[in-house]
Amino acid sequence: MQSSEEYHLKIFGETCACLVLDQKGLLLHYNKTARSLFQLEKKHLRKINFFKRFLNETAPAFQDMSEAWAGDVFLKNIQQNCFVQWLPNQEENICVFNVFPYLSERSPKLEKVLQNTSDGILLLHVENGEIIEANETACKLLGYENNELIGKKFSDIETELQAQKDATSWTKFLIELKQKSPEPLQVLTQFIQKDSTTIPVASSACYEENKGYSYISVVFRDVSSQDRMTKMQVKMM
Repeated sequence: MQSSEEYHLKIFGETCACLVLDQKGLLLHYNKTARSLFQLEKKHLRKINFFKRFLNETAPAFQDMSEAWAGDVFLKNIQQNCFVQWLPNQEENICVFNVFPYLSERSPKLEKVLQNTSDGILLLHVENGEIIEANETACKLLGYENNELIGKKFSDIETELQAQKDATSWTKFLIELKQKSPEPLQVLTQFIQKDSTTIPVASSACYEENKGYSYISVVFRDVSSQDRMTKMQVKMM
């Protein structure tokens, strides 16, 4: 039977470094991205206080663990600020701690983690949706070389935005993201590959700011296998 901690990790997948902590900050569970980012092992479970080892203890989340919080926190292990979400669950006496590293200021260690993740990651220009950065997985899933993908508009690969063919479609999308912030906008949609075929994806888009610099981050994964399974189940009914 799936534990409560495993259930919370499954919700967020590998779109961020996700950790489940008790209300004292002891580590209960973590995903693959968190394992790489914080160099965690099973022996650390219920043994280390995550806040004392990795965070500045004056961080707002550390001061009040009963309230949801999102913002910049300095991580000791990589020596930089990262955007985080602190999501307490009073009923289960646990807290979900999500870390979304700022890609524009990443260290070599973060570069390795993000390039090796199984999720595609895109960074978009706020003004026009132009792709300004893409990780290796994003390029593979869409069938492009990195230099081919950089400079394309998000509306070139996202079917709903492309179908609208409206000059205000990107503005509407941006407003929706800002209204959701700091929570991501999660949708099931279709992305267009280089050969013009489409793939179904689970996409999570978020409006982010860092020291006056703003951008859109899009994390996505191919759900073709799940889509085929659903269609087979419908045929069998």
